[in-house]
Amino acid sequence: LDLADKTVVCIITGHGLKDPDTALTIEAEMTDVPADLDAVERAMGLE
Repeated sequence: LDLADKTVVCIITGHGLKDPDTALTIEAEMTDVPADLDAVERAMGLE
């Protein structure tokens, strides 16, 4: 699977995030993570 030069978006169901109005009402800590699998795993505490 080669995701080089691609944008990946993950929308998880069951959290209201598919509805922009609902998503804007949710207070959550946002974390910017580079587009790198290792960085995502570190941010999720999987490494």
